[in-house]
Amino acid sequence: VADTMERVFDVANRTRTNVEATATLYYRLQRSMAHTGITGQELARVTETINKAMIVSGATAHETSAALLQFSQGMASGVLRGDEFRSVAEQAPRLTQIIANHLGLTIGKLREFAYAGKLTADVVMEALSGAANTIDQEFNRTIPTFDQNLTIAKNNLIKFMGESSKTQGAVRTLGDALVGLSTNLD
Repeated sequence: VADTMERVFDVANRTRTNVEATATLYYRLQRSMAHTGITGQELARVTETINKAMIVSGATAHETSAALLQFSQGMASGVLRGDEFRSVAEQAPRLTQIIANHLGLTIGKLREFAYAGKLTADVVMEALSGAANTIDQEFNRTIPTFDQNLTIAKNNLIKFMGESSKTQGAVRTLGDALVGLSTNLD
């Protein structure tokens, strides 16, 4: 469990995404792919590719969290279709393009494919695994936004609070200091 949590935190921070959304995605993928014998490291790599594709798509932190939730729900059910597919297609077009390219389909045909229930978790995972290096290259050309850096800071605070039973006072003090600082920026 500790190794898995560390892996999830590392993926979230490397990809500048929310740790809770990343953990939800990781665990839902794990459930939907348990029958394949996928390892924790392989699952982390696919999770990282998905998160990076969200960033490459230009999604905000809120859009990323929403799309990851929809994506993970679809994957947990074993098929990406309906509202889950539509949300991913709208908020993470790069992710949709990866899948379409893998299948040799246009986006319109992919939509039909998905709505017919043919976009299974296995197909999606295979497409994402095959595109990992390409997405890495695209992600490495992006520049972290202020919001993404703030997300990393929040992730680190969540991790710190979870690892220390004596953090409530420190967190309250830090929170008060941040609020005080932000109201006195002028």
